[in-house]
Amino acid sequence: MVELEGQGTEQVYASLLKSLHDGGFDNEYLRKNLIAFYSDGASVMLGRNSGVGTRLKNDYPDIILWHCLNHRLQLILDDSVNDTKQVKHFKTFMDKIYTIFHQSNKNQIQLFKISGMLGQQILKIGRILGPR
Repeated sequence: MVELEGQGTEQVYASLLKSLHDGGFDNEYLRKNLIAFYSDGASVMLGRNSGVGTRLKNDYPDIILWHCLNHRLQLILDDSVNDTKQVKHFKTFMDKIYTIFHQSNKNQIQLFKISGMLGQQILKIGRILGPR
């Protein structure tokens, strides 16, 4: 884990190389053994003209740049939810319920009391159809 000086391409790239060099990987070793770089699709990371991946590709020509498949899958899921009216309404409804009971301890206690009276168990579930 490395604390970044800034969020721009130059700062991220410099921090990445510094971290690799501090770990004992010199440029010659990286040219021979660095296989791939993957990240989310942010322009700072995978921008075609000046992203971190592009900078790595310039220095290490054999590297493969890859947009994280899990991130792509999440983007597809988000687009599908937003394009399907019924699913979008269901997601909005569930998000509102989550917000009501997640942000208030009083509401959580009340929910657990009611679930106990009904003989039901309440599971801790985060947001649905979200990235986490």
